[in-house]
Amino acid sequence: MKPTRLTRRLAMSLIELLAAVSIITILTGAAFLDYRSQIPAAKEDRVRHDLATIADALSTYNRDNPTALYSTNDLEALRGRYLDELQVDPYGSDFIVDPFLQRVISSGPDQQLQTIVPGYAGSPQRSSFGDDYARYYGAAGQIT
Repeated sequence: MKPTRLTRRLAMSLIELLAAVSIITILTGAAFLDYRSQIPAAKEDRVRHDLATIADALSTYNRDNPTALYSTNDLEALRGRYLDELQVDPYGSDFIVDPFLQRVISSGPDQQLQTIVPGYAGSPQRSSFGDDYARYYGAAGQIT
């Protein structure tokens, strides 16, 4: 039995299949590139949110412990009652608490602290802030 025109048309030709696969590949590549460009903004949003959460927890801790000589610089003291879990910033570093100036600091994408923190061993000699993120808490107000 010889294939009729109708039965031959039901199957896709190799060129049509190749065109469909090419279009899907191009669309997938474009979506992936757009996804990759959103990652830095998402990390920045998360670090700002985490800084605000830790600053709020430190403010509450200071309000609950008014007789403490200094604010705590140990985030472990906040675990449980003030924070459910200790966060690591999205760039892979620990958050740094400066109890003297009442601020929480993230060292940013380069993971190099560029902000002077009194009494902190890894603190630079000059402050340039660079790509660091900081959030003030307590009496200093809350400034981003």
